[in-house]
Amino acid sequence: MRSYRSAYRAVALLAGLATTAAAQAGPSVYVPDATAFASAGFGGGANSLVHATSGLYTAQTGTLAYAGNAASAYASLSRGIVRGYASAGSIRHNSGADVASSFADTLHFSNKTGGIATLSLTYAIDGDFSRNINDFPPSAFNTASLSLNGCGSCGNSLYQHIQVGTLGQVVGDVARMRVDFDGNVGFDDYGHLVDPARFLTGSTFAGGHMTGFISTTLFIPTGETTLGVRADLGLFCREGAVCDFGHTGQFSFGGLANGLRFTSDSGTFLSARPVTGGAAPEPASWALMIVGFGLAGARLRRRGREAAAVA
Repeated sequence: MRSYRSAYRAVALLAGLATTAAAQAGPSVYVPDATAFASAGFGGGANSLVHATSGLYTAQTGTLAYAGNAASAYASLSRGIVRGYASAGSIRHNSGADVASSFADTLHFSNKTGGIATLSLTYAIDGDFSRNINDFPPSAFNTASLSLNGCGSCGNSLYQHIQVGTLGQVVGDVARMRVDFDGNVGFDDYGHLVDPARFLTGSTFAGGHMTGFISTTLFIPTGETTLGVRADLGLFCREGAVCDFGHTGQFSFGGLANGLRFTSDSGTFLSARPVTGGAAPEPASWALMIVGFGLAGARLRRRGREAAAVA
């Protein structure tokens, strides 16, 4: 029993040290959070707003139903996912359903590769537009945005910062994807054209099904640097439109170079989707590893005693 208590104390200590290390790696850009909002009805006749509980960083609404309309939303930092479903299924004029979900976190990179390290990232969208039989022409649009931001004190000891898209482009920009019920897709930086030197974008739309992506490459200097990441998804559906983005909004990193690691203020960012390469284990991963090692050691000791007894 005493050995188990010692193991649990070790897990708690290392998890705390890992969280402290992440918090001390640099200033915070975004406070870790996951939010989900859903509204269904006529002018928001029924709604639910859910904020993440500290330490969980997952938000999920129930499926709201009001006068033939329905909506639900989900966001998770550990999975890097935002999702939403909105159905304005009522036959009445001005029926509608709105959804908004998002996650945000501050990442701290440690680059010991000996030079500038590159890291690709992608925010991918996948959803369907359809309609219910209705006396009114349906209208709907989806928005998805990716924000990457730094700060004045987010650079390394040489005052070098993470750059995005290409060398010379200091991090700090937003790319937003907008698509409507008729399949018109556009990308903008909140009213301005997306800088192609910063972001690559693309989309397809056929038969009501759309896919799209926003991607870029981070150029990470040596030493310790910090980056804020935020992903948003919004649905606005009216008068018979159905917007099913319940399997969408996936953020992901490419492989990390050997010697490149990151931690997060939340301690959970993408922990349910391990990044290949040199990613530092998050506190939860440390805990599982230590418990696993402890159980394996106990099993080996037990086998040793059994073998000695037989001998």
